[in-house]
Amino acid sequence: MGRRESKNKNKERNHVMIRDIFSSLSSFIDKCLEVLLVFIAVGLLGLLIFIMVDSVGITPTNTTTTVVEVRQVVPAHTTILLLGETTFPQYHPESYRLYFKIDGEKVFLTVGKKFFADVKVGDMIEVDYGFERLSKLPQPIKIRLVTR
Repeated sequence: MGRRESKNKNKERNHVMIRDIFSSLSSFIDKCLEVLLVFIAVGLLGLLIFIMVDSVGITPTNTTTTVVEVRQVVPAHTTILLLGETTFPQYHPESYRLYFKIDGEKVFLTVGKKFFADVKVGDMIEVDYGFERLSKLPQPIKIRLVTR
């Protein structure tokens, strides 16, 4: 049996499996799994659309003065992504976050190393922020240190 014949048989088997799931002769469990897979796919698609619409095009609409509550250095690290049967290393460089409150909501903004070094916990900062379109959560856009 040649390589091409083997591929054709595998394709036939895959099509038979899919036809079996959608046939009227499939079991109740198979149909439940089918419905579950459809709900998961639709749910993930809905979540993706929600996140995209929510975070696209946020423009700064308000400015507030607040206090830096927490400084955090996220060390450089590598995560492993599994795509099919292949793994890919994903490198994340060191990042610097400042946590503060806007309208009672605790938010953070990733800033550059130089700005992070200039700001201490308790320092006053001025933040330009907008609101996400759907969730209406404050989203900081730009940050400045208030002169001491």
